[in-house]
Amino acid sequence: MIRSAHLNWLAALAAQFVLVTHANAQAATDDGPALLAASGCAACHGPAGLGTALAPPIVGSTLTAEAFRAGVRNARGAMPSYSIEVLSDRVLDALYAYVSNREGIGSPVGRIDQGGEIYERVGCYSCHSNQGQGIMHGPRIGPEPIRWDRFVWYVRNPSGQMPPYSAVVLSDQDLADLHAFLESRPRPQPVESIPLLAP
Repeated sequence: MIRSAHLNWLAALAAQFVLVTHANAQAATDDGPALLAASGCAACHGPAGLGTALAPPIVGSTLTAEAFRAGVRNARGAMPSYSIEVLSDRVLDALYAYVSNREGIGSPVGRIDQGGEIYERVGCYSCHSNQGQGIMHGPRIGPEPIRWDRFVWYVRNPSGQMPPYSAVVLSDQDLADLHAFLESRPRPQPVESIPLLAP
């Protein structure tokens, strides 16, 4: 009986949260930061959408509107999915307009040579291989690394076995150098150009 009452209370609380979130988000569609707060995005992605230790930045999004909507409706990982009852398509369109028209974290000019030295000194190669192509212990991170602001966020707040690298260990300039180094890595040869691997 107590368990049933507790579950009913939780269900009522969740329903109230949905209604409040929906109402607040609908009312805030003309104000980007207010919309981030009202929709619940700011709790993890930060009040300006620039990311926190909980979640990556969402401003400066390069996703299409359709991909953005699909990511919110059918979220992965720790992020909850937001149904149309919680966030209407109108609210999602306003969110997308806000985050896609804002610049993300500014990047210092990266230096390829210094990036290569940092890549070796810090030991990135031990998990991601010499050219960032990835091996058993770490995924491919070059020659097309993730966009700058997400790169910074992930290095600072990694998951799995990768250790975090604070600004004391790797400055933003160091990360810009690493990013430039990874961008400069040669593209792999097409499979069909390698006789032993050709179909």
